[in-house]
Amino acid sequence: MGGLDQAFTGQAGDRRTSVLAARVAHNANSSATSRDEARIRCLRALMQAAEVSGGRVLRQQRDTVLVLLGSPDAAVAAAARMMAYAGSGDQGVQYDVRIGVASGKVTQRDCEVVGDTVELALQFSRKARNGQILASESTAANLTPAVQKTLRLSPSADQNPLFREITVRDRATELLALHKENPGSRSHTVLRLDYRGQTLLRRREIEYVNFGRDPGSHIVVNSQSASRRHCTVSRHDDAFVLQDHSKNGTYLMIRGEGEIFVHSDAVRLGKEGWICLGKSADENDDIIQYKVLLSA
Repeated sequence: MGGLDQAFTGQAGDRRTSVLAARVAHNANSSATSRDEARIRCLRALMQAAEVSGGRVLRQQRDTVLVLLGSPDAAVAAAARMMAYAGSGDQGVQYDVRIGVASGKVTQRDCEVVGDTVELALQFSRKARNGQILASESTAANLTPAVQKTLRLSPSADQNPLFREITVRDRATELLALHKENPGSRSHTVLRLDYRGQTLLRRREIEYVNFGRDPGSHIVVNSQSASRRHCTVSRHDDAFVLQDHSKNGTYLMIRGEGEIFVHSDAVRLGKEGWICLGKSADENDDIIQYKVLLSA
């Protein structure tokens, strides 16, 4: 395993990475059409709550949203916000939200995030009852002291040692205020990428960008010198690192330092420059400009 896989596994080594699975289930007698419309609105509200909390939505299924977050604190804040958002929705068709949270190592495989942490979060969401949040023991143990003091952490109803119940009722406002005030919950730099009129911003700790000929890439470069999955850029603390996966290599120009050839290796981006896939900028029209900015 290498490249982005290592970046994600390394990030999770100190338990900063958390996965949240939120599942919805209706509890009212109504028409199938009304239920489907309400379910879709509820799922959209959950995704909005996740993104506002700094999470990245990995995938949406028929009744489940899977989210990647940078820390147990961020995951619990997202869970609290999800409960609040879901509770302010439709009154005619009420959907209950059941949430599972797990923290630990995850692995990036193409555009998917996989591993035991993902499976645990999904398992806990299936075990949760209406309005319940179940979190792994590692999540509970790695919450900051201020968050632990704010929350009620209870053993599971069946005394299962794998997870704890987290109660956020009447504590959501205080919990979200703590998350907002915590400097560790915010990234200090933003990566800006410009390519053929497209602008892409990456600011969250767990976001990444992939480049290549594959139509599913964040930045698609239709060049014969580019591989389908050519290279990726991911955050390492407050810096951004480019990892090459390609046959022809990646040319990285760091302003003021000159051009670097990267092949099956990783290199840290400078403050400003450009990226070319498979060919040097001297003979390449497909130039991706980048700039690392300070966040507000």
